[in-house]
Amino acid sequence: IYDQVVTNVGNAYNPSTGKFTAPTKGTYQFNWYTLSAPNTMSHAGLYVNGYIKARQAANNNGSTKQWITAGSSMALPLNKGDVVYIKDINYKKLFTYCSILWLLLNLSVERGECNNLSTTALIRNQLRLLEKVTEMLASKRQVVFHAEVGTTQQTFQKDNIWIYDKVITNVGNAYNPSTGKFTVPTNGIYQFHWYTLSDPKKLSHAGLFVNGRMKARQASNNSGSSSQWITAGSSIALPLKKGDEVYIRSVNAAWPTHLRGLWTAFGGVLIN
Repeated sequence: IYDQVVTNVGNAYNPSTGKFTAPTKGTYQFNWYTLSAPNTMSHAGLYVNGYIKARQAANNNGSTKQWITAGSSMALPLNKGDVVYIKDINYKKLFTYCSILWLLLNLSVERGECNNLSTTALIRNQLRLLEKVTEMLASKRQVVFHAEVGTTQQTFQKDNIWIYDKVITNVGNAYNPSTGKFTVPTNGIYQFHWYTLSDPKKLSHAGLFVNGRMKARQASNNSGSSSQWITAGSSIALPLKKGDEVYIRSVNAAWPTHLRGLWTAFGGVLIN
């Protein structure tokens, strides 16, 4: 239950139940973060209508002064009335401080009222036609993908492109789970996010590349105990052109990257 509401435009989030109910059909961007106290853990899953869509974890077995933030993000096409919430997916006791943000990306048409009945009928017919055109344009513009590493564990050597082979959503079919590459289908501004869960005594150094050039990076050196897992993540918004290729790749020259499947994800959405 996220009971301290910072913003709630549209009143779609209920702080009493912790549930967000989609007020209209569209593409939604979700972000959630947890702060784990020393010697505790947080295993959080994002659910839609009872089905898990994404997850995030942090096992904090460090000193009494070590606090670990873990987060994740996902863009999802939803229908009106879909219920979204965060739920614990681990049976052990949790102690976390959390924050959450909801953002709707969609086209909309406002309805108006007129006094003249014939004029009202004409305008309503025009509005229905406009709504259909808007839906067509929106469906053509929708580009959303989110994929996870499907195997239990995965190791990537330096310069290897990370393959996220378990596709959760791929509206527009711009992401290729065989190559790990997202090919931009249309000019625009895209938001990307990627998260990794590092095994104990392992590390992950991930870079986001566009056409072979690194645009952002993220790192996690997990030197904790044998039962400490650490989530690291990053995100970036980029103006891209049709045909640009975007992917995640190892950037550490000395050591391979060891990742935990299902908790390691890559996704993006066309926002403008």
